Amino acid sequence: MPAVENVLELVRPEILKLKPYTCARDTIKEGLLMDANENPFPRWQGNIPVNRYPDPRQEELRAALSRFTRLPASSILAASGSDEVFDWLFKVFCAQGKDAVAIFEPTYGMYEVTAGIFGIPVRKFQLDREFEFKADYFLEGDTAGIKMLFLCSPNNPTGNLVAEAEIKKST
Repeated sequence: MPAVENVLELVRPEILKLKPYTCARDTIKEGLLMDANENPFPRWQGNIPVNRYPDPRQEELRAALSRFTRLPASSILAASGSDEVFDWLFKVFCAQGKDAVAIFEPTYGMYEVTAGIFGIPVRKFQLDREFEFKADYFLEGDTAGIKMLFLCSPNNPTGNLVAEAEIKKST
């Protein structure tokens, strides 16, 4: 995998050409959006109103996480679990018939499932005898066309952490 200066170099060209989707909630922060089928009658699930669509940009959540982590809110991604993030990664970075991804075994099964959904081949390599990730096992294999390497840490199912030095060595 060649070194990349800018992550945009890895993004599929079709994605770079897209214009971001905007909805009324992007500009109208308060009030009822009847055209979005929001219900004018308040209903509550605990202390959360369920008669309105949630903030599509998760601005309040990202602002709170920004204060807590001291990272810019623009650097924080909010998703409905890791599987949604995998879906985004495949959509943005992997082109069917062109790219592949790599995983070590054993590891979290959704990497391979999501790759299969998008028709992206998966190249597998083994952990060492102690179930540790060794970058050399990956780098000595066929890395041509690999767009992403998934390193699960702590690994599922072993619970082992991937050593930072091995991560750096694999890039």
